[in-house]
Amino acid sequence: VWINSHRDHSIYERLIPSIRYFQDDEPGFHGPLMGMKSAWSHVQSDYVLFVPCDVTYIPKKVISGLHRAMQRDPLCEVAVVEINDIALYPFCLLKRSSLSTLV
Repeated sequence: VWINSHRDHSIYERLIPSIRYFQDDEPGFHGPLMGMKSAWSHVQSDYVLFVPCDVTYIPKKVISGLHRAMQRDPLCEVAVVEINDIALYPFCLLKRSSLSTLV
């Protein structure tokens, strides 16, 4: 588990010292896409699940559903969680290959 906190990282570090955190690669506040881009500088995996800070429960079927959606199309680089046909961006699964799109 990693936390991307551009402004409040010291608070998270005090609350849960065992969790890893990172700040955005660029100074200033550039929104969630900068956090997504910055994640690839810290995480070594080929996939990252991005979860907004106000989501407190993630059913297992959400993660497996996102992964299955990506497996259906080898060119797919992102799968976004939807509820009632509304995308819950930035709640999504990204492939490392998406980095070139985020830059």
